[in-house]
Amino acid sequence: MKTLFASLALLVGTLAASGPARADAAADLKAAYGKFIQATSFRASMTDLATGKVMTELEFVAPDRYAVTPQGGVRQVIIGRTMHLDIGGRVMAVPLPEQADPSRYRNQRALDELAKGIAVTQRTDASDAGEPARVYHFTSQVDGKPVETLTWVSKASGLPIQIQTRSDGTSAFRYQIRYRDFNDPAIRITAPN
Repeated sequence: MKTLFASLALLVGTLAASGPARADAAADLKAAYGKFIQATSFRASMTDLATGKVMTELEFVAPDRYAVTPQGGVRQVIIGRTMHLDIGGRVMAVPLPEQADPSRYRNQRALDELAKGIAVTQRTDASDAGEPARVYHFTSQVDGKPVETLTWVSKASGLPIQIQTRSDGTSAFRYQIRYRDFNDPAIRITAPN
């Protein structure tokens, strides 16, 4: 469960993408995240860049279905406000605590609130996220700590396809989320039975 909320908290940090610096970059990035929160489904992989290991795989289906599979851990299926787990053939349904509300990460109001006062700069375009993309940089606050973020936005779709973050004051980016399969009707999330 801790991995799920760490993944979702990282996602919240990446949504803070608009502000007064260079209006075009801020507006472009905000539009990309606007498209992101409108996506009906996607898959994502969260990687520890220090080790190169995938830490978590995530799937999403609108409006409120998440499947989170930590590396070597138990798949967590969240539907609405309930987490479903299959632990050794024993299926459990656990209500999420009030402070653990995944819906807060995917709405326009949250995006607008997080975007206040964030300065966005556009970096050199790149293709290292698997396709040609515009790259944006910003620093936001997550739990009172500065988080530096690079976001790759696909030139073809206008959606964020890769995010790298660092928050520990080192020069290396620490975590990466790579998004794929946006709006894929083949993605289905059901509770284990």
